[in-house]
Amino acid sequence: MNGIAKLTAVVVLTGMPFSGAAYAAMEPAQQQVDQTVAHFKGDNINIQELGWVTQSAFDEDGSMAQQTPAETAKFQQALASNPQLVRQLKARNVEIGNVVGADQAADGSLTFYLR
Repeated sequence: MNGIAKLTAVVVLTGMPFSGAAYAAMEPAQQQVDQTVAHFKGDNINIQELGWVTQSAFDEDGSMAQQTPAETAKFQQALASNPQLVRQLKARNVEIGNVVGADQAADGSLTFYLR
């Protein structure tokens, strides 16, 4: 029994630094999205509503599943700082307060996620 307890402790303690590194790696990604939204000058945007089916699929990706209210507020500030982008979204009848996140595709387009 003592050997099992030691092995369990070693496994747990070995994995802890990796979980912290994974969490720390997510923060710059959120900051990058915020920066992209704040400075986006293109007109190639997409809108995706997060219904119950797409919400669960999006959460599995990990992007929105771990977004805190503070991160959502920072995203909203970044979006509000780009009046050209706000106009484009409003032209598509998007309520800016409902935009909770965005992703940039390889072609440079932005997909905005609405709650």
